[in-house]
Amino acid sequence: MDQSTGEPVPFAYAILEKNNNFITGVISSDDGSFQLLTTENDSITLVVRYVGYETIARPLYISGDRILNLGDINIVPSASEMATVTVTGKPEERTESLETKTYQIENNIASTGGTILDMLQTIPGLNVDTEGNIKLRGSNKIGFYIDNKPSALLGAGRTATLKQIPASSIEKIEVITNPSARYDPDGMAGIINIIFKEEKREGFNGEAGFTFGWNDIFLPSVSVNYRKKNINLFGNFDGIWKEFQNNNRLTTRTNNQTGEVQKQWYMTMEPVDAKIYRTGVDYFFGKNQNNQLTFYWQYLDEYEENNGYVKYRDFSADGEWQSGKLRNLRELEYNDVMDFALEYKRLLNKPGKELNSGIIYSSAHEQEIYYFNENILDNNDNIIAEKILDEKTDLDNFNSTWNIFADYVQPFGDNGKVEAGYKSIIREINLDHLWYDLSSGSDILLSGRNYRYIYNEQIHSIYGVMTNAAKKVNYELGLRLEQVFTNSQEDSSQYTFENNYFRIYPSLKLGYTFSESHQLLFSYSGRVNRPDFEQLNLIPKFVDPLNLTAGNPELDPEYVHSLELGYKKQWEIGYVQIAGFYKDIRKPIFETVEVDTSGVATYTPRNFDKGYNGGAEILAGFNLFKWWEINGSCTWFRNGLAESDKYGTPERTDYSWNAKLSSQNNIGNSWKFQADGWYNAPLITPQGKILEEYTLDVALNKTFLKGKCEVSLRVTDLFNTLDRKEEFTADDYNITLADNYETRFFYVGIKYKF
Repeated sequence: MDQSTGEPVPFAYAILEKNNNFITGVISSDDGSFQLLTTENDSITLVVRYVGYETIARPLYISGDRILNLGDINIVPSASEMATVTVTGKPEERTESLETKTYQIENNIASTGGTILDMLQTIPGLNVDTEGNIKLRGSNKIGFYIDNKPSALLGAGRTATLKQIPASSIEKIEVITNPSARYDPDGMAGIINIIFKEEKREGFNGEAGFTFGWNDIFLPSVSVNYRKKNINLFGNFDGIWKEFQNNNRLTTRTNNQTGEVQKQWYMTMEPVDAKIYRTGVDYFFGKNQNNQLTFYWQYLDEYEENNGYVKYRDFSADGEWQSGKLRNLRELEYNDVMDFALEYKRLLNKPGKELNSGIIYSSAHEQEIYYFNENILDNNDNIIAEKILDEKTDLDNFNSTWNIFADYVQPFGDNGKVEAGYKSIIREINLDHLWYDLSSGSDILLSGRNYRYIYNEQIHSIYGVMTNAAKKVNYELGLRLEQVFTNSQEDSSQYTFENNYFRIYPSLKLGYTFSESHQLLFSYSGRVNRPDFEQLNLIPKFVDPLNLTAGNPELDPEYVHSLELGYKKQWEIGYVQIAGFYKDIRKPIFETVEVDTSGVATYTPRNFDKGYNGGAEILAGFNLFKWWEINGSCTWFRNGLAESDKYGTPERTDYSWNAKLSSQNNIGNSWKFQADGWYNAPLITPQGKILEEYTLDVALNKTFLKGKCEVSLRVTDLFNTLDRKEEFTADDYNITLADNYETRFFYVGIKYKF
């Protein structure tokens, strides 16, 4: 302990000597504690050394098997003190193990002006398509965490708000492809854990930044931290103000029986105003400050507005124009999302032995108001009948979630530990949907189109994990038991549905270490993909009257047996990591489309019988020269779906692949250039396929003032190649969708650390 401040002194040297000869030694941990083992008897000396402090030498007498508790050892600063020393450097940008891959965001200049979705796009093995769907090894069934915990910031649709969280507020991202039983089993492909920035240094520090993008994009950010003795205060603010074209879609529907064709253009512009606030306090107390109490609050305030139209044109089999409609749209969307958390951590009387517990309350309120009117067009797009329909919908969605958890870790032996824990998730979602006729000049509720949908879910689980390691071999055994209660009801139709189930999720890992840079790992885990709220919500969306979307509250979860065999080889200049994976899927969920006799297509998710996902992945990264670093990934996978008599779909199987390459070049001491490109090959769906997607982003960064200030330039989708094309075959119809909304943006940003 520092005698003058009473603070623990980490990283001090504690050494045992006998007759001035070294016996053993250790470095003190973060709380200043240390433990020394010796077989020596008789008189020995404990020596404590630390730079800037007087050396302590304490004589000890050992007789037989004894444990000596030496109490607090107070060390005194030396008379001569150093002037201020500033140490600068950069953390390792990536840490790839066969279990968890960690990517630091600080030095990834692709984060300039970007959101979390943009940042995820730069990470090897991950892909984000034009609709914001995140895919890992060809699957978008991923579990998401924020700061190692679930969060309402992810929204009822799990990734709905990631596009509004600036990358500048993120410290690192972790990817776990086959998690053990200590994690929630959600997510077939694995888990993505997003870690927010939080400083730990003494005193007051932080950073502030501002990014401007063409056209009309503004992204301010600021984070501050203050730590003194046993108190740590932190706060962050990030904002996004932008306007862009978020829909530019052409849908072509061909009737195979009559040859008639309908073309639909869907165009909208979207202004976005999103602000994220995050603040909290860590309080350290008890002997050696081995107790930590943390409270934090984070809040998202978001406003979006969609303005545009949907235009229809109908053509006969010989190409003659038959009719046309124009639907003008205006959507107002308000989101208020909040997390409150209280967590307690205690380091017990043995290194590595600890208890973590906490309670998190999350709430999310979303309101969507749609105004739309419909007009009849002639073949020159002139309006010949105005406002044959003039309506408004008001969708009010509120969900709340309680997370209650406790985790305990007990070391045993030299390299073993046992972990056990309990967790409860209690969630309630209320959705009101009102439909109004505005044609009379006042709001009149339309009969038969007003809904109140309530969904309740409780997940209670306990788990146990045992880990041990010998010189070459290590293993991990885990088991998670989970009881789930769900029920849903819709008031207007008196519809109710209940789905309760108990599941056991085992996990197993077997590793062999050839050397420190040469490893092999086999892993197995039971996983589940629970349908999200959008997939369960039975209330249809009527924004596009000929293309409706509706959830299916009777969906069962997908159950997955996940196996993986990974191999890693590392050299001084880089690494190569290869993994083979196979996932057996029961009750897989896919979106299907049905077209009724009036030509209205309804897209609905449904359970199929069996499916699988398997393939191989290679990740690699090399520092070829001091000034050039390159990394990338390539994933080849095969998706299969069994024949379904119920939905009339044949057995489907197809191969696909995706690749990603990132290059970072250091130009001199203060310039950095980065290029990120990716390619997704075509991918099958039960009734068609998604066509290829590819793009290239570039960024340039310059640092000033000894690294405290930096200016960045970034261009997304440099060659404007990123669009989405999808094909469906349903009954007597072929449907193609082509979306080419705005993806090329120019950003200039500045950041200053203080």
